Amino acid sequence: MVGIGAKRYGEDVYVKARLGELLAMGSFAFNEDMVRANEPRFLGRLAASIEAHDGRAIQMGQSIGAATAHTDATEVAFFCDPQLLVRGILVNGRGQRYINEDTYPGRLGQATLFHQENQAFLVIDETAFEEGWASETSSPELLMQPT
Repeated sequence: MVGIGAKRYGEDVYVKARLGELLAMGSFAFNEDMVRANEPRFLGRLAASIEAHDGRAIQMGQSIGAATAHTDATEVAFFCDPQLLVRGILVNGRGQRYINEDTYPGRLGQATLFHQENQAFLVIDETAFEEGWASETSSPELLMQPT
């Protein structure tokens, strides 16, 4: 591989690589061996991904000599309405606030999963709960579950 061919505004464009190429090859969330080798803290956990994310594309790239980088970088989903999140206080299972609520949701997820035993509770007032519940389609029990 020496570059890439693409279309830009309907016209063919060719770009030659000078120092190397970058291949975005998808996820390996559903490949237990790759998870074990790269980010074992996720073994046995539900992946917010699709089963097709089995690492085959990465392995194909490696088979032609491609190297990998940052395969330990992971995303942890934190499912909560950000508008509701910033109106409350996020606490762990001991009732301690452990992170700023207005931070990036992936950072919230990693902090909760890796440092708070995957327990988080959002403490909000009744007004925020009612407004948040009005925009939710799930039951109140699901709204209150830790993620």
